[in-house]
Amino acid sequence: MDKNYSLWFMKSRQIEIKESSIRSDIGPDEVIVETILSAISPGTELKIYRGEFCTSDSDEKNNSAFSDSFQFPLQYGYSLVGKIISKGNQVSDLEIGQLVFAFHAHEEKFVIKADELRSIPKDVSPEDAVFLPNVETAINFVHDGKPMLGEKIAVFGQGIVGLLTTYLMAQVPFSEVYTFDFFEKRRQISVQLGAKESLDPTKVNVVGVIPNGADLSVEVSGSSHALAQAIQTTGYNGRVVVGSWYGCHPIQFGNAFHRSHINIIASQVSLIRPEFTGRWTKERRFEVVWNVIRKLQPSKLITQRIPFKEAQSAFELLDKRPEETIQVVLTYLK
Repeated sequence: MDKNYSLWFMKSRQIEIKESSIRSDIGPDEVIVETILSAISPGTELKIYRGEFCTSDSDEKNNSAFSDSFQFPLQYGYSLVGKIISKGNQVSDLEIGQLVFAFHAHEEKFVIKADELRSIPKDVSPEDAVFLPNVETAINFVHDGKPMLGEKIAVFGQGIVGLLTTYLMAQVPFSEVYTFDFFEKRRQISVQLGAKESLDPTKVNVVGVIPNGADLSVEVSGSSHALAQAIQTTGYNGRVVVGSWYGCHPIQFGNAFHRSHINIIASQVSLIRPEFTGRWTKERRFEVVWNVIRKLQPSKLITQRIPFKEAQSAFELLDKRPEETIQVVLTYLK
């Protein structure tokens, strides 16, 4: 067995890079991938780092990219790009040296079934490809929210997923996109990506920003308080797409919500919305993802590249100085 290293969340705010081994006797339908880079989620993954998760979250426990037990210590990760260095004798559609994407925890090398990988198009760079999950999530928000020509749209949270959502919403003809985030760097990029205005929710009355309220709001900040603001900002009978995971924080709806007849839309990227399954599949959606990545080239949103074995500093940066970051990636190959 070859020496390997994996990232583990040991307890709240403590990362450990553990030495492990990787088996060489892979199955006929398996491959070994050597990692080039992986992206850190500043939303869900930061909650894991802080210990702000619920042990009862069965959806996360059943995700093959994570540890079997959703409690410390655990592995977690969702976006990894690497190259194939070995393959089983029944793997015919992947080649040695080929670049692939995996929904996988942070790790130098790993064995995985070939059908769990996605081939990266030759005209897409590894640094652009690592944005695949976040672009897919943003597309899912658009599909769930169904923005129409000329609508006023609010996006709460301008982390990487929020920024990508803003970019896509701004493609709707004659739409006006208003965004909200605490950090100036994110607000500046939000305007560059198409927002009409990007505002600090602590310095403005968000309810009064959009005349007559938003037709559609997307909450992707991870804050249950922001969800309350999104509901207040949305006009009568408008739509609110809830894209955040709030961990164990309770969600409260006041009287204004009930009088507004606002439609709350739960959004989760793992599945296609039931009403679309007659026409849409995951494969079709991934085709759109690659097209968006080709046009946007999101690698320009990477703000820090940090060596894998210095991952503790990467998470400390996200935890303590988030205003300096947009997308942080871990790098592996020398």
